[in-house]
Amino acid sequence: MKLNPAIFIPSGLALAAIVVGIILGLAFPSPGIASLGWIAPGLLAFLLIHGDNFFKPVPGLNSNHNSPICAFKLGWLAGFSFWLLTLRWLLLMPFPSGAIMGWLSLSAYLACYMGLWSWLLHKMGRKMQLFRFSLFAASAWVTLEWVRGWLFSGFAWNMLGVSQHDNIPLAQLASWTSVYGISFLMVAFSISWIIGGYDWISALKSNHALKEDMRERFMGVFSTRYFKEGAFWLLILCLLIGWGSHTISKKSQRPTHQAQMTFSIALVQPGIPQTLLWDPQENENRFFELLQTTRDMIGTNHIDLLVWPEAALPGYIRYDSEISNLVSKMAIDLRCPIIFCSDDVEPDPKNSEKKHFLNCAFMMDDQGNLIERYAKRHLVIFGEYVPLYEYLPFLKYFTPITGNYSTGKEAKTFPWPNKHNPISPLICFEDVFPEEVRKHASGTVSALVYLVNAGWFKQSSAHWQHLANAQFRSIENALPAIRCTQNGITCWIDRSGRVHEIFYDQSGNPYGKGGQIIKIPVGEVFSDAPQSFYRRAGNIFAWCCIVWFLREVVFSFLRRGKKQS
Repeated sequence: MKLNPAIFIPSGLALAAIVVGIILGLAFPSPGIASLGWIAPGLLAFLLIHGDNFFKPVPGLNSNHNSPICAFKLGWLAGFSFWLLTLRWLLLMPFPSGAIMGWLSLSAYLACYMGLWSWLLHKMGRKMQLFRFSLFAASAWVTLEWVRGWLFSGFAWNMLGVSQHDNIPLAQLASWTSVYGISFLMVAFSISWIIGGYDWISALKSNHALKEDMRERFMGVFSTRYFKEGAFWLLILCLLIGWGSHTISKKSQRPTHQAQMTFSIALVQPGIPQTLLWDPQENENRFFELLQTTRDMIGTNHIDLLVWPEAALPGYIRYDSEISNLVSKMAIDLRCPIIFCSDDVEPDPKNSEKKHFLNCAFMMDDQGNLIERYAKRHLVIFGEYVPLYEYLPFLKYFTPITGNYSTGKEAKTFPWPNKHNPISPLICFEDVFPEEVRKHASGTVSALVYLVNAGWFKQSSAHWQHLANAQFRSIENALPAIRCTQNGITCWIDRSGRVHEIFYDQSGNPYGKGGQIIKIPVGEVFSDAPQSFYRRAGNIFAWCCIVWFLREVVFSFLRRGKKQS
């Protein structure tokens, strides 16, 4: 049986697509060279439109490389290299065979979104004028990011705009559009400048070069028709940065009494290796070590709240009296409430012989009473549940978990600092989903609390990528976030998305064992500023992009149908 030569892409073009994926991956932590994120989408679009001018097909192998199928392959290669690079921390999971399979299969699946984007650009965008093409490409990118964050329970990790987490003025756009607005701007900007620049250079080299004199050819970039689209997006970018800087300045202004008053919050980072969490014989040791670390850190200091991260507490707090009594004693001794995670069990109301296991966040008041519980609603696939477990039981051999958690039913708030300004907890992976966090930010919520366990991935870029995603949730909802983690990165995030007071151990390691008492200004929690547009209205911008994208698709098929008839 002979393979059809048409399935191959010219090796040079394939290599170029892989390089584009790597360039995009380098824009995310780490190393986090954010400027590369403004280049990669335009480079990929350039390969789709003009790649055949630079990479000729291999004679006898691929005479039809300029096709939608090959465009999909190019995009898929770029996406595959991007995800392999940015998800390399999956290889650190203490389950080697599952880690390799998960890394490859997840990267291959996620690469299909960039492949589909490339297919759409080749199929419908090649004959569009540049400005319309940039709008279509940006709308398609946002649409596919939204689908990726929803389909098959969703994987909203590392959307393009997240690469700009350190560009705090520009990131303020997310308070209106969520992170999707920044992704849109980056795609449109990148395509306009790279495609426009190529057209300009081509015109200069052609026999029909521009009519202007030499000075206008090389210096009057913004006066030429080739850069008017790029100049438009550059102007938008500058205006947004200026507006963002002004917004940050306004958010930072607080009354004098609020600027001087702070909440003292103790965050403990236990630094427990993931393998010990699965060892029942270590439960008692690590629990007493958690208690001792907490007491040593706080000492005689007064604190308003104590937070322990996900997986810090072994067992079931509601069913283990010894653990419950010791935690209760600590709350009474410290005279402060405690927020922590613990597993929980509930009977199935439909089947008395069946039980639901839940990953929960609890709040214990300063009298040692459990007063609130939140059950995690967005579970990690293959980390907390195995899809189709009842029908395909063999899938359990590809994951270290031994059973399935059930999902919680609703977002909850905890009554701190008072019932009128509660805080809302989220557990681990939930903070990467914009709409999920928005549900927790409803009403009069004054702050978010993230309880995170990323011990699966040791000391890797996963922690910094996770933090970058969390920064945008604070910007989108104009809420501060308290972030307590198992082994990094423990800190707090203000309502403008700036990171404060990252915990480092005595050796300067952010992944180490210990804890710290952070000071959050009262004005960050009790703000008179109105709720952000995104918090009030949701994903209106994303839906506008989806509608525009579908409009272009429908019109394209209608035009094609008229030509055929």
